[in-house]
Amino acid sequence: MGLIFFFFGSFLVQSQTTSNQIVPFKKVGQKVEFSQPQGSVSFSLQSQARSGAPWTTLKTTPAKASSPIVSLSIPPEVRNRNLRVVALVVSGTGQRKSLSFSLAGNGKSLNFKTTKQARLYSVESYQISKKRWYRVSTVAASSMEGSSVRVNLPSNLGKITASCLRVIAVCGDASSSVDLALSVPANLCSGVSKFEARKHALAADVFPLGVGSIKTAGNPVSSSGVAVEEADLWKIRGRKIYLFNQLRGLQVLDVTDASNPEVAGYWPLAARGEDLFLLGGNDKSATEALLLARLPWQSDRPEGTRIFRVGLINDVPELQTSLDLPGALQESRLVGGRLHIVSTSWQDEEGKWSPKTWVITLDVSQPGILVEESRQSIPRYVSAIGSTEKYIWLAGSESGDWTRHTLTAYPILTGGVLGQPMVAKLGGVIQDKFKVGEIQGGLAAAVQSWTAPDGSWRNQILLETYGMGETGQMNLRQLGNCAERVASCHSI
Repeated sequence: MGLIFFFFGSFLVQSQTTSNQIVPFKKVGQKVEFSQPQGSVSFSLQSQARSGAPWTTLKTTPAKASSPIVSLSIPPEVRNRNLRVVALVVSGTGQRKSLSFSLAGNGKSLNFKTTKQARLYSVESYQISKKRWYRVSTVAASSMEGSSVRVNLPSNLGKITASCLRVIAVCGDASSSVDLALSVPANLCSGVSKFEARKHALAADVFPLGVGSIKTAGNPVSSSGVAVEEADLWKIRGRKIYLFNQLRGLQVLDVTDASNPEVAGYWPLAARGEDLFLLGGNDKSATEALLLARLPWQSDRPEGTRIFRVGLINDVPELQTSLDLPGALQESRLVGGRLHIVSTSWQDEEGKWSPKTWVITLDVSQPGILVEESRQSIPRYVSAIGSTEKYIWLAGSESGDWTRHTLTAYPILTGGVLGQPMVAKLGGVIQDKFKVGEIQGGLAAAVQSWTAPDGSWRNQILLETYGMGETGQMNLRQLGNCAERVASCHSI
């Protein structure tokens, strides 16, 4: 495959400011340990004699880029007082730097190398008709300078030349995130790391799973042979339990000695956790984790979702990179090397009030980085979301019609990529994700309706089936010879 090399040399500089940010920490003996935020200039350890009293700065230490984990000693005279760590960070969007890149001969992907101090990378396409640049992909920054990043370009760009593309490195840290600042007393972020063994008397023998006719259900496998994995707050690898505690953050529990379990690693993230996925490693431990957290609505910013990629070398979590996405997280699925995220909001990205749902795909196959591969939006708020072996589907009401849902299904293609969406108008509403299942050639949905076929008002459950339609037709259609309802619909 041929490569086309292209280079932009422009360099744009914007002003930067600094701000203070409270940093979550944990006590380790007579010290406090914490992960330094990106863009940190210095750290101050402060103490408070009592609640409501002013904070006093005990010591200030300059930040070092080579030491992502910072340790500060606690003076003996303040060890029983309230403590906090305040970081002075560089805020503002900082600098935008154009990077050289290579475009694949078929025009379907490009490659570039990471640079120092970049917060994120923006891949942009120039639309001649509108005479402006548009973002087509976002890549979260990596701490590894000079590493190669591959970005698959959206198929709707068609045949594109390198002169209509650019890769921008955004340098400097974003403004401090109030939503991630510590809002609880510091002593609530540390606790017991060793636990007493509990013994329970069992009244009967316990049989292992799989005996007799009992079967255990795992993650479904897509038509491309890749597992469709659903997120959870805890996952097990061998004798390790990875717990995404919604109050504290990520904890790695070692239960090699079941009578004396220990917290082998910890990464703080207070009251924001939603979903957890594990990456790499083997059946005994993972090498990375994906943590999905919520960003609450604020007066100057709609609600959002933040994706953290955390390394797990020797069971010690360490932040590698993060990426912010629009909308409140509703569901997520990991299919091979692709992470699919569904988020919703009553505001669009410009802050205008309108219901909207995003379907966003991230390429997580490259270690240590996050690449936004595609972003699609639906002009409605979906209330039911699920997945099967072949589809990720969404269902929600159109504006002004709460009695019927519109079903949107995305086929899962080779490598976990999502195909073009297929849409069908249902005869009622889907109550939850367990009401849609896969059948040969399409989907079946159990919908609740308040209108009978004869037009009278009554509550009933209808079973509807939908197929993919003819070749090249992207809408779902009902299976069977029927017009408004399938012949096999039953009132329950």
